[in-house]
Amino acid sequence: MESPSSLLIVEDERILSGCLARHFSGRGLDVAVAGSLAEAREWLGRRCFDAFLLDVGLPDGDGLSLLDEVSVDRSVVITANPDPERLADLGVRFLVPKPIDLDHVARVVSDLDVAVGEGL
Repeated sequence: MESPSSLLIVEDERILSGCLARHFSGRGLDVAVAGSLAEAREWLGRRCFDAFLLDVGLPDGDGLSLLDEVSVDRSVVITANPDPERLADLGVRFLVPKPIDLDHVARVVSDLDVAVGEGL
């Protein structure tokens, strides 16, 4: 399977979302950025994405609520304060703790298709 070609980054910290967007754009992904749940839902209403980076703490709610609208198997959760029990209950398999290592998050995103294809 191929690595994802489009990515929605849902992150309210502008500096971090900008760094992530530049990093993934530079790797050839078509990237969109949302700074809130409302913006993310606008993007989701307009187009489909192959993968998602979801911050938990957003100004208008919990980023994990988007897991009702996107595939948990295609989502990487990014957070400074992970709640392992809650993440497990939601089926989250891909977590990148803050502060973010760009190379690590890039490996996790590129491995999404492999992991999904293997049924992990």
